[in-house]
Amino acid sequence: MDFEQVRKELASNAAVAHCAAKYGNTGDPTSMKACYLLRHYPELSVSQIADLIGVSVSAASRCLKKLNHSEVLSSQKRGQTVYYSLQDNDFTRTLIRQLNL
Repeated sequence: MDFEQVRKELASNAAVAHCAAKYGNTGDPTSMKACYLLRHYPELSVSQIADLIGVSVSAASRCLKKLNHSEVLSSQKRGQTVYYSLQDNDFTRTLIRQLNL
C-alpha cells in the first residue's frame, strides 16, 4: 500500500467531505476518512488508520470507538492490536454508496 498516495486521496476526496456534512455526528471528517479507508481496505488497525488520516492514535481510537458504538464498525482484537472493519447493515451500505460518488 502506498501510504502517501492514500493520504493524498483522502485529502482531496469530495465524497468524504459530502458524507461528513450529510451524516452529522457520525460523519465528522475524521470519522468519514476512517470509513472511507475501511471501505477500500476492509481491515485496518488503529495505528494504521491514525497514520493514514494524520491524527494521533488516541484521537483515532476515540473516533473509532464512537463508530463502533454506533454500529458502523466492528472491532477484533488480535494480541495487542485492535483491527476495525465496516459492519454490513443498511447504514453502512448507504454510506458506501455515498463514498463511491
